[in-house]
Amino acid sequence: MPSAATGKPAEESLYTLAPIVIIPTKPSLLESQAYRKVSIITKEVIAQMPVRSVPQLLRHVLGVDIRQRGVMGVQADVTIRGAGFEQILICVNGVRINDPQTGHHNMDLPVTLMDIERIEILPGHGSSLYGPGAFGGTINIVTKVPKERGLE
Repeated sequence: MPSAATGKPAEESLYTLAPIVIIPTKPSLLESQAYRKVSIITKEVIAQMPVRSVPQLLRHVLGVDIRQRGVMGVQADVTIRGAGFEQILICVNGVRINDPQTGHHNMDLPVTLMDIERIEILPGHGSSLYGPGAFGGTINIVTKVPKERGLE
């Protein structure tokens, strides 16, 4: 681009900036520090329950209601203490897996009961920790860490 004073092209300066790394973090919240009740279902309790899926397991939690439809419960709506299925956040290892189109498929989970280390259920508002969609509660499914990695 020519300079207005001289009519000659202006020198272009190139600067190389160091990369900026943004690492999102969520504050850790221990059960003993929580100001409300957090229900935790451990793998030992899961092994003793007479269930074959996560929706069946959640039916046994006080305050959680599961409504299943379709073959083998393909669609399952989760409500916690009256909050609708669109107001419940479902996470696997802290990562949101809610269906963006409808909450009817939120329990179509990519894990089996054998993969689960524990399930954490936080009733009530959780949007300050987990973002929008956690108005009525949050269910976080924590999976087991594999003993070894690789293909057999």
